[in-house]
Amino acid sequence: MSPGWADLDRGLFSISVAAELAGLHPQTLRIYEREGLLDPARSAGGTRRYSRRDIEKLAEICALTADGLNLAGIRRVLALQEEARQLHGELARLRELAGGVQRAQERLPDPEDLGGPPGGVGRVVRVVQGIERSGHRRHLQVRKREPGNLPSDLDSFRQCELYKKRIGH
Repeated sequence: MSPGWADLDRGLFSISVAAELAGLHPQTLRIYEREGLLDPARSAGGTRRYSRRDIEKLAEICALTADGLNLAGIRRVLALQEEARQLHGELARLRELAGGVQRAQERLPDPEDLGGPPGGVGRVVRVVQGIERSGHRRHLQVRKREPGNLPSDLDSFRQCELYKKRIGH
């Protein structure tokens, strides 16, 4: 098999061959192109070249017209399918990223092992989330703490109370 055949997006078929493969008239393919349902590649001379993916899309368009959808409905269905494909790709990427974060967290030492108070980091996270929910995020300053210099729960509470007084809560 030649490398060009494996590429689903490479324009290989003329309009007459594509129409025959899809079971349509060549004029129908021109209408679909004019309506924005298809966008075939063009040769250097301007001749339409349909890819294997275009042929698959034509089969899908035929199935949708057989179900009674008009061209505007088909355009909307195809747009939604493309959006769903993009969202699935983004979701897969985010899941992969979340898995990497989780693996990194599993390698981190427990804050209690670093001399911090029990639940100290979780307490700081809860305080930060409370501040963000209150709408005063612009006042939030996060400072890096060294492993042996984590604040106690009492220090975190006092800092939070001072902050609340400063912003008027």
